[in-house]
Amino acid sequence: MSWNIVRHAFNMVFGNLFDAIKVSLIPLLLAVLLSVLAFWVSGIRLVDIGDMQSISAAGNPTAEEVAWLTEKLWSLAGAGVCAAIFVSFAVAWIAVLWHRFVLLEEYPTILPRLEMSVVGRYFLRAMGIALIMLAAWVVVGFVLKFVIEPIAPVIGSLGMVAAVILLTWFYMRLGITLPSIALGRGLGLADGFQATRRLSRTIMGVCGILMGIGLAGSIVLQIISMGLPVIGLVLDLAFQWVMMMVGVSILTTLYGHLIEGRNLSY
Repeated sequence: MSWNIVRHAFNMVFGNLFDAIKVSLIPLLLAVLLSVLAFWVSGIRLVDIGDMQSISAAGNPTAEEVAWLTEKLWSLAGAGVCAAIFVSFAVAWIAVLWHRFVLLEEYPTILPRLEMSVVGRYFLRAMGIALIMLAAWVVVGFVLKFVIEPIAPVIGSLGMVAAVILLTWFYMRLGITLPSIALGRGLGLADGFQATRRLSRTIMGVCGILMGIGLAGSIVLQIISMGLPVIGLVLDLAFQWVMMMVGVSILTTLYGHLIEGRNLSY
């Protein structure tokens, strides 16, 4: 059943490919433009990144180099945070449009509709869930990395993989509440977690399959990038887009089945 849900999500994306492009093109372009603007305003240039790497690799920097490096690192961090917010908001915008397209048959246009209040609530809920998962990852990762791995490296490494799958599982079970926001309905985190209880094993399987696909895709793309870097970059961006849309489609499918009582059609 887990594989059928993943396959259904891929079919949902590629069976409605033009609509998937329409809901994502403008939000992602705006996110990229705003991210570039954030780095430009921060004063970070490509040559600065190269100089930072050179200073770090050389070792024993002078006081002036340390001051310059510290200033640039703060600017880089600030621009990076802004870029992450822009991209995350764009993903929330895309997800709202996609949920509404699939569940309400609200067909998208080239210039996608932006309901700031809805997308804002979706963004905040998604970030809240992500912060919960991040806090859990910090604790679990610390224990695995610094307590278990030095004693049993194999167990530590396997534990890292298991932790990623488990945290993704939690995110999906809480994330089923996100489509309800897109549809203008209220579903609390506890309600969402309870609603996914009967498919908890299936969702765990879905997470494992997605991780396997992501790992296999990354390996193939790394091999391509070593020989054809430009093509590898384009394919990597396309792959990340597909996985993003598939993830949103899985949440849509689970919400439709578990909350709205729709049949799972594969």
